[in-house]
Amino acid sequence: VRCIIRKEQDEISAHSRAGNEFETLQKVLDDVAKIPGDFVLDGELCLMDENGNEDFQDVMSEIRRKNHTIKNPKFVIFDYLTLEEFDTRVGTAKLEERYMNIQGCDLESTHTLSLLEQHPIDSETTFNNMMEEAKRLGHEGIMIRKNTGYKGKRSKDILKVKEMHDAEYTVLDFESGFVRYILDGSEVEEKMLSNIIIEHKGNKVGVGSGFSIDQRKQFHKDPSGIVNKLVTVQYFEESQNKAGEYSLRFPVLKHIYEGERNC
Repeated sequence: VRCIIRKEQDEISAHSRAGNEFETLQKVLDDVAKIPGDFVLDGELCLMDENGNEDFQDVMSEIRRKNHTIKNPKFVIFDYLTLEEFDTRVGTAKLEERYMNIQGCDLESTHTLSLLEQHPIDSETTFNNMMEEAKRLGHEGIMIRKNTGYKGKRSKDILKVKEMHDAEYTVLDFESGFVRYILDGSEVEEKMLSNIIIEHKGNKVGVGSGFSIDQRKQFHKDPSGIVNKLVTVQYFEESQNKAGEYSLRFPVLKHIYEGERNC
């Protein structure tokens, strides 16, 4: 879970990117209090099981529990910002410099804080080796960060690179909802197709990405253009919940076939 921790004098708090406060991280906040100075830490909150492995499902259920303190959290830090950089959403210190500032913090004396290893990519060979290593370890992919100043907004300075898979499905049904989009420079909201429904290993899966606004409008008015059609869906990986039901992570519509596929 992405987490922002702010330390300003004696005030320390943890929030989501949307600004919602996390009240279950007292052990992490106590360790952050040991680091001198005022700053903002940006990172990922993980929950470790008894064997030291990351438990994604449980951290999602525990992070927002009332009157609860997570027993075994791990906060993995990947950026260190001044209060001014964070508040103004702009900074001049390059990523490499900010990373050196994190390395200057004494994290070894804490139980919940660790530093994310980051390595420069100096060639295509280095990039390919990193992708192969991520694949071997079963990771989602790698994050590439530009060595530039902080920007407190979405930008192309941070890119996610992951290997994707394709599969073909028959569209069983569709769902419509209100979708916001920009029309003539203004944001408008209109009811149109929001998802198509496919079946993966006996379970219904919604696919809501990969459509243009025109397609969403068209299929909402005339579902025959998409329902019962053969489509190619691109996805990152197959997932399975605790009930053993299969689904797809990050499914995106790639192609709609008219009639039988001939190749």
